[in-house]
Amino acid sequence: MTLKITRPSKPKNFNTPFTTDHQYQFSQFLAEHGLEPDPKKGLITDGSIGRAYINVGGQRKLVGWYQLWIDQSIPFGRLGDYRISADQPTAVWKSENQQKRRITKEQKAEIAALQKQAEVKQQEKYSKSAKRAQSLWEKAKPCEKHSYLEKKKVLSYGLRADEHGNLMIPLYDKQMTIVGIQ
Repeated sequence: MTLKITRPSKPKNFNTPFTTDHQYQFSQFLAEHGLEPDPKKGLITDGSIGRAYINVGGQRKLVGWYQLWIDQSIPFGRLGDYRISADQPTAVWKSENQQKRRITKEQKAEIAALQKQAEVKQQEKYSKSAKRAQSLWEKAKPCEKHSYLEKKKVLSYGLRADEHGNLMIPLYDKQMTIVGIQ
């Protein structure tokens, strides 16, 4: 008795995982669109906004964003570029098996709710940062002379210095409220 071994007609593709790994598929989707997730935080899969690097004029800049909802009945993701829009995606990802299904109204509502939660989290983060910046600014003392200002040959124009002598430059929003400090 002889044993006949046959080879498959198509060669196996070892670049894709054996299971439908949605994180891997979304990572490939990001790479196809020129985005690389921030390696400090990795791929964020809970629907909150993740930052991504994009090659801009030969330089790697952190101007991309993405959102991925992996823990719902139908995984969904989207990506964008802050230079274009902070909330409108430039591309939308759906898992391979989604091509056969349509998103129901309930699932769309679930996605919208998750987006709202992510926006609320982001606003809380901005608010907390603004309060901290305001507090630091109030503690700082007015600074008329500073070695940096003298080196640049510019006046202070109301800048302040912290207890360590570091020059503080306030960042304002449209309402002229301090939202950050450099």
